[in-house]
Amino acid sequence: MTSSHTPRLPIQAPEGIKSPVAASTVEDTVLQGLQIINGYMLNVNDRVLVKDQMNPAENGIYSVQNGTWIRTQDWKIGFQIANGVLILDNNTGILWRCVYAGVLKVGATPVTFEQVNTGDGIGSGAIDYAQEETPEGQIVEGARWYIPSESSTYYWYVDEDGGQWVQEVTPTVNVDPKKDGTVSQLVALDRTHSLGEVVRVNGFYVSGDFDTSSWKKIGTSSDTNKLPEDTQNGTLITVSGDVFQNIDERVNAKVFGVNADGTDDTLKLSAFLNHLRTTKKPGFIPSGTYKTSAPLDISGVEVSGIYQGYEGRDGTIIEGSGDHDIFVQSSQNLSSTTNVIDGFSLRNGLHGLSLGYSLNTSVKNIYMKDVNFGLRLGKADTNGPIWVVVENVVARSYNTGLVVEGIDWANALKFDTCFFTGDVQGGLIKVGGGFGSIAPLFINTEFAGDGYGLTIDNASNVTVVNGYFESKGPSIRVMNRCYGLALRDCVYGSLTNDNPTGVDSFIYHESGNCRMSISGGYITIPTGMERDNLNFIKSANPDSFILKMTDQPTREVYASGFKVFADGLPTNLFTGFHRADYDIAWTASSTDPTIGNGELKGRYVLSGSTCTVFVELTIGSTTTFGSGDFRFSVPFRSVFGSRAYGSGLILNDVVQNIIPQVNSASSVAALYDENGNILSASSPSPWSAGDTIRFQITYEIE
Repeated sequence: MTSSHTPRLPIQAPEGIKSPVAASTVEDTVLQGLQIINGYMLNVNDRVLVKDQMNPAENGIYSVQNGTWIRTQDWKIGFQIANGVLILDNNTGILWRCVYAGVLKVGATPVTFEQVNTGDGIGSGAIDYAQEETPEGQIVEGARWYIPSESSTYYWYVDEDGGQWVQEVTPTVNVDPKKDGTVSQLVALDRTHSLGEVVRVNGFYVSGDFDTSSWKKIGTSSDTNKLPEDTQNGTLITVSGDVFQNIDERVNAKVFGVNADGTDDTLKLSAFLNHLRTTKKPGFIPSGTYKTSAPLDISGVEVSGIYQGYEGRDGTIIEGSGDHDIFVQSSQNLSSTTNVIDGFSLRNGLHGLSLGYSLNTSVKNIYMKDVNFGLRLGKADTNGPIWVVVENVVARSYNTGLVVEGIDWANALKFDTCFFTGDVQGGLIKVGGGFGSIAPLFINTEFAGDGYGLTIDNASNVTVVNGYFESKGPSIRVMNRCYGLALRDCVYGSLTNDNPTGVDSFIYHESGNCRMSISGGYITIPTGMERDNLNFIKSANPDSFILKMTDQPTREVYASGFKVFADGLPTNLFTGFHRADYDIAWTASSTDPTIGNGELKGRYVLSGSTCTVFVELTIGSTTTFGSGDFRFSVPFRSVFGSRAYGSGLILNDVVQNIIPQVNSASSVAALYDENGNILSASSPSPWSAGDTIRFQITYEIE
């Protein structure tokens, strides 16, 4: 399916930071062919920032071609290019800010670029110290350190000029490592560690990376003055002779200067994420609250934080300014479609996490709040995601907690132990064409909110196992097409008859063809007028609704008027077994009777499209009989072209046989005595208190 896909960027809100460029021009340039730009030899499809044209309207980001260069997809439409958007030049490490006046019309509006930094290496992940320079942070044997928040005391560092290790005075170590990842302690370089002991420290240097690392003791050295022989494998020797080896290769965001001190960390986090994308290495963002003012592009990266405390409040928090996405997949290229995102609290944004055409992606241990939308997988104008696993994700949103979209597909998605809530709806699956979203699976996942729980619009083989629906509106809404919706042992609660959707049913088939199966589950409805007269299943188009219910849900209902099936259901498309009491309407052809202090009971058993009805009427002393022929309602309308007969008795002074009859396309049963006369107010004999009518009849529903 993916082999014929042509990646393309969707039309969306402008980004605060564009994807990096390979090089930037330094003079008016002929925008054609392969050439050397500022010392960099261009390749086909390289991104180039053109910023020095004689005609400033020509400035922008271009894609290099053998022939004439073309503008990149993210520099073709004016409203996608924010005034002030930043572009990082990977060749020089310089950040450039776009400046223009008024409304940008690409190719007509003059555009200029201002330099933001001095190209000191932020963005490349490498910070090199010259021989006479003192590095910031601590330098430990065999490891170059860069911890901006720590003391500037250092021990070993690399003499870049001579390629030798240089020793300084006795080191001071004041980080906050953890033994075995749990017990907090300081790493003292002058104490002996046990063989196999694991300590965690911040900010080491191995093969060009800065990380938060776990170190494991692998042996000892008799020569405590010996320099590490193999720093490429991440080994170091302490002054007490302990030999440690790095067992954690994640790149630490701290090396890019992120502070979590209330200042804006957008540029530094963006440089960090770009480094992960460039080096293809995993990254780590330590605990703290990081303020951002623009989306962070997580295209194609593996990055983790710390998910700790209620709502993740003691872990890694990325907080936006309210008018932008927090984490976003900006690129739809195949090299940018796989992500691993783990261990974050995302707050105060348009989207908490927004992925587009994403493949083989893992999202877990994420908490989102104060966002318009929580988790988005796919977009309406791009191909949707495939093979995405979402675990332990909470999204509390103002609109929709979970959105799954795509042009033709959004397939093989798994959600395990998640919670999605929104004021409009908890979740939405909507695919524009094709076979729809195929085989999304929800396990132990809850949908809540003021409106719908989960809306399914064009999908196939949707499965919800042990789901929990806590929305005030319908738990499930099905639209347009759903070829296979399986609900297994789900809990349905919180529905009210005054909810914003205006629908009074837990499950609502709104339109299109739908095949649904229900097995087990639990319905809970407390007492209260706002919960009276609710339904379990309702369809606006019963003729297109195929329902199979092999094991009906257990019901704990305290409100009045509850019905499993709303009017019009079930039809002869129903498969399964269901039994319930029902309210009988006792009428007559002229004047209706009243039950008074008598008793009228009805019950039915539904097996597929065959319904068997049991009715018992006991006459009371205040019962009135009206005038005309008696009619007793049956729970479901009979099929056209079929007439059904049953059996019954009248119990008074004598026992008399009666024959109930349901005519074609009818919702009532008439009763006939042994002589063929229809029962009425005066036939077969005057009625008295204590007289009883019992009958049963089996018929086919329409």
